[in-house]
Amino acid sequence: MAYTIRVITLVLYLVPFVAAVGQDKCYQIRDKYSGEPICFATLKLCSEGKTMNILSDKEGKFCTDVSQPVYLEISGMGYKTLSDTLTSEYDNQIELIPDLLDIEEVVITGQVTPRRCDQSVYKVTLLSKKDIEHKAAVNLSGLLMNELNINLMQQNVLGRTISIRGLGGEHIKILYNGMPVSGRQLGIIDLDQIGIHHANHIEIIEGPLSVIYGSNALGGAINIITQAAAGKKLKAEAGINYETAGIYNMNLNLFYGLKKHCFGLNMARNFFAGFNPDKNSRFDVWKPKLQYMPGVNYAYRGNKIQADVYVDFLHEELRDKDSLSRDNLYESADDRYYFTKRLNLGLSIGYRFSPVSAITAQAGFSVYNRAKNSYHINLVDLEKHLITDPSMHDTTNFRMISGRLAHTFRLKNLEIITGTDMNYENGYGKRLSGEKSIGDYALFSSFIWDILSGLQIQPGLRVSYNTRYKPPLIYSFNLKYNLAGLKLRASVANGFRTPSLKELYMEFLDQNHRVFGNQNLKAETAHNYNISVSYIHAAHRFQYDFSGDFFLVRVKNKIDFLFDYDQSGKLKSATYFNLPGSLYQTKGIALNTGISYKDLIHVKTGIALTAISSPGNLEKIDFSPDVTAKIQYNVHRKYLSLVAYYKYTGKKYFYKNNIGDATTAAYISKEYTDPYHNVDISLNGRFLSQDLRISAGCRNLLNNITVFSTASASIHGVNNSQMPVGWGRTFFIRVNYILKSKSS
Repeated sequence: MAYTIRVITLVLYLVPFVAAVGQDKCYQIRDKYSGEPICFATLKLCSEGKTMNILSDKEGKFCTDVSQPVYLEISGMGYKTLSDTLTSEYDNQIELIPDLLDIEEVVITGQVTPRRCDQSVYKVTLLSKKDIEHKAAVNLSGLLMNELNINLMQQNVLGRTISIRGLGGEHIKILYNGMPVSGRQLGIIDLDQIGIHHANHIEIIEGPLSVIYGSNALGGAINIITQAAAGKKLKAEAGINYETAGIYNMNLNLFYGLKKHCFGLNMARNFFAGFNPDKNSRFDVWKPKLQYMPGVNYAYRGNKIQADVYVDFLHEELRDKDSLSRDNLYESADDRYYFTKRLNLGLSIGYRFSPVSAITAQAGFSVYNRAKNSYHINLVDLEKHLITDPSMHDTTNFRMISGRLAHTFRLKNLEIITGTDMNYENGYGKRLSGEKSIGDYALFSSFIWDILSGLQIQPGLRVSYNTRYKPPLIYSFNLKYNLAGLKLRASVANGFRTPSLKELYMEFLDQNHRVFGNQNLKAETAHNYNISVSYIHAAHRFQYDFSGDFFLVRVKNKIDFLFDYDQSGKLKSATYFNLPGSLYQTKGIALNTGISYKDLIHVKTGIALTAISSPGNLEKIDFSPDVTAKIQYNVHRKYLSLVAYYKYTGKKYFYKNNIGDATTAAYISKEYTDPYHNVDISLNGRFLSQDLRISAGCRNLLNNITVFSTASASIHGVNNSQMPVGWGRTFFIRVNYILKSKSS
């Protein structure tokens, strides 16, 4: 009897352990894309208030008790950290996403349906929130400053413009959540006015996208994607930024999730005190400005319906302070104030009929207003009054209505999109001599066909009607071929750009400008050819990547300025006209290489050569080089990193079209801007569970301010031989704090 009692007692003692063993479940951790097991990954397991840290074995396996839900956090060298809850129903395969490739990022610009970056037939450059954080950028110009094949230029009171592959801002489509941004001044949009304080990421495609986006997309597109739904409950993000150039910025983003709904509020205030290398001058080369950028958004995520609504507003005050002059006895000055207001409203609704069929409707309304007021300021008693001369004041207004309706249908190896696109722009003001408008309406279709394993083609077609011009049939053909880590992309496309309202009707006359539009302008057409190859290889904690791109762009009837000078060489006027000769051509090659070791060191370098042909003489070309480098050292994988950016902007060539003295025959002068180097450094830390983020560093380490240029003479009539490229060496610090409720 005593023996029996001891046996029963032993069995009862072992029952909990047997039951526990019976509830153990084994899992294997694998690479999401290669399927290879991830050995010795670090696991943090939390259940019933207890925490345990273990490692996966050499086959990526581990076992745990799932009788109760287990909170799991997995981190592997070179992989993004995964957080999830394990239950008995959880699949036994756990996939981690490589952290080095960023190929899991989903892009939407120019796509039939959203897809991973590496699966797009276009080569897409994606700048993430981490890039924004490392550069402490508050606007689009600050983010793009050191990117390869992208060059920025300061245009006095018009702000900063962009060129990609030798094509200027008038050929680049700026999009905000897929909708075009209005308010082009002389064909360009000031990138300093495009805030990114609430951007989720930015997508850049170099090359023609006219089939999808119509006019102004000959050279490429930049799409700012704002933050979407933040999940459940409350999330708040506040940031402040200081830079020794006299920059004081702050922003606040708020999100509140309630089941399928998310409400967002964002706001930013940016201030720049202006800069002039001559401290004794009252005039500023870089103009002082104050910006306010509030916005609201709403998102709904249902099973079949998804909807997004946003409203964003910009108010900017820019001051163009006059120099002291003898005419005013050095006691007064005539200052010009520029007030810019831009309102963007957007609506996007998607409805999924079935797993293979969906429809998307987008609508956008943009209002742009720019007013110039001139004041006479007495610098002795500081009295200020409005100047009565009407030529010293001006107001320009633009309204743009955009709409897209697209249907997508997917078969086994075929995705088809068919839709309609409309853009209507209306402008009025003194410089336009009244109210003017132009409309563009189109039908487009494109499809992606997986012909063979790894081989995709995407042809596209656009048929348009324009209220002023007869557009050609727009086509594109894209090809992508995958072979292991090698990707080959090729495209042939044409494009079309109608003159803007200002290029057609402008009459801008004051003491500094004489600019005239031309109602006889022809529309631009272009042919674009691209070939790119990329290769990625990972082995022994190293990753190597390489890409090469070749492009050729030929533009017919390119719109440019025709300058007229008097016999003394003083600029009399500038008039828009179509370049003589058959074509304007740019071509070039870009090479990028990168290497990463574990998740410790990332090095990326690039070199680009871009050639711009002389108008009317395609055989006469000049190459301009660009070199970039980025070195990132992660002192601690999650919490501390050191990043250095380098860019060499090579000698840039320009061609000016001039009217000869006392004759109407045009001649072309070749101008150039000297090369220069730029280096930026930042130290980035994340603290308090990564919710407190601090970036500090130095911009323009080499103290660039101006470079010599023979191309400084422009529509402003300035013959200064120095072109501004920066406001000298500065130091900055940016602090962001994220506050989240526990259930978010």
